[in-house]
Amino acid sequence: MARGFSETLTLVNAPVMLQEEPSAHGPGVRFLCDVYRVRIRDIAEADGLIEQADLERLAYFSGGRGRDFVRLIQALMIKGFDEEAPRATAELVDEVIDAARRRMEEGLYREDFELVARIARDPRHELPNDPRTNDLLRYFRLLPYSNGSEWFYPHPLLTLSKVRVSPAGSDR
Repeated sequence: MARGFSETLTLVNAPVMLQEEPSAHGPGVRFLCDVYRVRIRDIAEADGLIEQADLERLAYFSGGRGRDFVRLIQALMIKGFDEEAPRATAELVDEVIDAARRRMEEGLYREDFELVARIARDPRHELPNDPRTNDLLRYFRLLPYSNGSEWFYPHPLLTLSKVRVSPAGSDR
């Protein structure tokens, strides 16, 4: 395969994080929250079912992938319905995010976690020349973002437990 070409097609995600400070919410969080509001605008009972901060957490932990965001909202709805909760609570949101985190971590090896942590610590968040890179992209463990040029970061769910994240460029 020629360098620079691969069978993996990347679609840049909504920038839910900032390249300089990935733990900070980027403009993609607001975008996904707006998507949620547009989707529920005709459902009177849906207004006020989730606090803004919890909605923003779901948007951030979707990694900027619309499908993942919708899945998190659906999982929250199902969990809330099963527990007969009148509205979403921070605890329900935590449970939904944790379940998604466990699914995201399934099947990854220690070396995979080390690779995504290395990308997280790289100040430019570039892809390394490593044979595992394409699989991590293909299965959305690594996500592409853009600020004019493409950069990569581990799915935010991976940073909750297994991927040690330190400020870009630091050796902490």
